[in-house]
Amino acid sequence: MKIFRATSGGEENVTARLGPGEVAGEIALLTGAIQGCSAKTEAPSSLLVLSKNDFDRLCLEDPAVSMAFIRGFAGRLLQKDAEISRAYEKEQAYQQYISEHDQLFLPELIGETRIIRKLRQEIDRTAKNDCPVLICGEAGTESLIAAVTIHKNGSNPSEPFLSMDAENVVLEGYGVIIEEESGVLQLEMAQSSVLFGYEDGTLSYSRARGLGLLQICRLGTVVIKNIDKLTEGVQAKLLDYLRNGTFTTVGTRKPIPSGARIMATSSQDLGALAEKGRFNPELLALLQQNSLTVPPIRKRKSDLRLLVDFFIIMECFKTPDRKLIKGVSSEAYKRIMQYDWPGNMDELQIVIRRAINLSQTDYLMPEDIFIGMAPPEGKYTINLMQFDWVRNFFRSRAYPVALQLVTAGVFSLIFFLAFTGSRAPDSNVSLLLVWGIWEPLLVISWFAGARIWCAVCPLGALNDLLNRVGRKKLKVPALIHDYGIFFSALGLGLIIWAEVATDMPYSPLATGLLLLAIASFAMLSGIFFERRLWCRYLCPLGTLGAVYSGCAMVEWRSNNSICNSTCRDNNCYKGDGLTRGSPQAFEAHGTATLSLHAVQLAAQVVPSAGQAVPAPQSSFAYVSRQRLDMAAKRHGN
Repeated sequence: MKIFRATSGGEENVTARLGPGEVAGEIALLTGAIQGCSAKTEAPSSLLVLSKNDFDRLCLEDPAVSMAFIRGFAGRLLQKDAEISRAYEKEQAYQQYISEHDQLFLPELIGETRIIRKLRQEIDRTAKNDCPVLICGEAGTESLIAAVTIHKNGSNPSEPFLSMDAENVVLEGYGVIIEEESGVLQLEMAQSSVLFGYEDGTLSYSRARGLGLLQICRLGTVVIKNIDKLTEGVQAKLLDYLRNGTFTTVGTRKPIPSGARIMATSSQDLGALAEKGRFNPELLALLQQNSLTVPPIRKRKSDLRLLVDFFIIMECFKTPDRKLIKGVSSEAYKRIMQYDWPGNMDELQIVIRRAINLSQTDYLMPEDIFIGMAPPEGKYTINLMQFDWVRNFFRSRAYPVALQLVTAGVFSLIFFLAFTGSRAPDSNVSLLLVWGIWEPLLVISWFAGARIWCAVCPLGALNDLLNRVGRKKLKVPALIHDYGIFFSALGLGLIIWAEVATDMPYSPLATGLLLLAIASFAMLSGIFFERRLWCRYLCPLGTLGAVYSGCAMVEWRSNNSICNSTCRDNNCYKGDGLTRGSPQAFEAHGTATLSLHAVQLAAQVVPSAGQAVPAPQSSFAYVSRQRLDMAAKRHGN
């Protein structure tokens, strides 16, 4: 005989099977309570049926019969205890399995930058309590990694760690995915079902009872990804759980206790959503008591090398043929460092996975990583450094020395004619050279060649020459360092006023005095102060050029991501025993554009407008090799 319970779907849930001489229904006879089980014989059988009255009289008349029933009842209880114990062990194993499955592809928090070390400290602080946690960060950041790290370092690391995505809710086992576009009611029902569970017959696609994450976890951790996508009703139920420690499943009002810790992640500004009425402010206040922020990749580019190496190892291991990639090429690394990775870790992992599948060499190349990157809309771009004669010129000794000699000769001629030539405007060529040729070409150079004039300006070369005179040079005064742009703006105003007041374009002497004043300031800064103080902070024309060079059709600049993240010593700027450094690296006037001479020393590229072409991995790398080669030739080794 089998004893079973009929489910709502008409299926038979067998609770016991009885053989010859065994008893069914004794629990109801002993307790007087009606049992909800059914019985069915599975073979031809003879049954001895006792009524309640006959059973009670028999037990009173013969205690041995009573003891036999009690022993059978006790055996049945022991059997049920064993079944419950096995079911609990199975549940624990299932919890462990799904918890490990959730964490399977989650690495440790990778990085050694200051911002990541600070995040680790915040994680350690958060792990010391069991309060709810809010983890903020842009889409694709390591929010889930931070959550699992908190869980592992918390008070119940062996308990389950489960997660749900409030934006795309997956009802396991039924193949049902409910998205935000499915409708608020459907989404709320799905979110509540996954988080809190549901009773028999509540959902049309499930005939059985379903456990929610809060029921499964008990003392573990439940992570709600994209908590900003929770509907208002689910937010209210979650707030009630955080306050009282109990919840209700879908389809019942009976409170169920749980000790699961709630962690939430979001890439949205929850404060702004709360102000707009789209997020529960009380729930936000509870979550913000224990909050931390995961930084995007663009703010921790020093970690990119570690991240790329990690993903290469991990993705190579997952390829069917265990593909071996040794790393990324130098050019590919430059491109990786220059790109800001708006999709953060998720985007980086996908790109590296695709690159590994596409790569035909031992190293990932730029074309493997960046496939078909579209140029800026509405712009035609061209990299001038693709032409050998352009690249060789800017890397040769002729640049900028040859151009500086030419401009120095022209300036000397202007000075000579301005002070010794005719005072008549029509008879003095210096006016034509300054106001008819040099001034228009200067303005044109800002739009056509960015700050190329600063590299070939003879006053800069004169400053460098005088800078070598004497042993000790003064540091840049803090007043000039902080307010140099205002001094240069004042000088520009004085030049414009002088041009009008003295009718300068028609006066050779006034023109000569203006150039002499500019040259004198440049000479004095070279004699008394280190580096190019005049060029960097005070030159009016340099300030104006810095402003207009932002609109230039060519772009000369370093790869700031590499300079700020990878380079540990800025010798390309400061100089060392092998190279003088780049005094023309303008750090004033609020521009990120370097002078052409600085870029030439650092072996940079010359893209056209709008095209971001990466710089070398280390700005000093090219300079040091070049200088070492020159030194080796001089010393014969």
